[in-house]
Amino acid sequence: MKPTEKPEADATMLFEEVQTGDILKFRQAMLWPDKPLSHVAVLGDDTATHLCLRQNGEICAAGSFFPDGDRVQLRKLAVHPGLRGKGIGKQLIQAGIDIMKDKGARLLWCDARVESLGFYEQIGFSIESDIYLKSGKPYRKASIELS
Repeated sequence: MKPTEKPEADATMLFEEVQTGDILKFRQAMLWPDKPLSHVAVLGDDTATHLCLRQNGEICAAGSFFPDGDRVQLRKLAVHPGLRGKGIGKQLIQAGIDIMKDKGARLLWCDARVESLGFYEQIGFSIESDIYLKSGKPYRKASIELS
């Protein structure tokens, strides 16, 4: 689904675990539309758990969970602009938390963009005070215990 396409509000949503290749074009469209497809693949994609929501067969939200022992990093969370603010990102993270807990994870963390901190706080993430830059944008670490 392209950022310029308008999603239908009443379409049936389907959550699923997918392979890396299934979400790369969506990642590109939502996060780096000006970069080549090769730019959106990241180290560890082959061992990560990738979750998505589909609407009318098209991916409309995706996020990837990268395990490291009993810790998991959430990366590349994206929701189609026409569906933001409807709880889809929160549902995707919760589904990921459930799966990661079943796999023995005890902590989920992410590099959260400063403008998105309220979203993570609503879910129950704790936010660290240190701000750092990634690609020129300010971030803070956010984490949540999975016990």
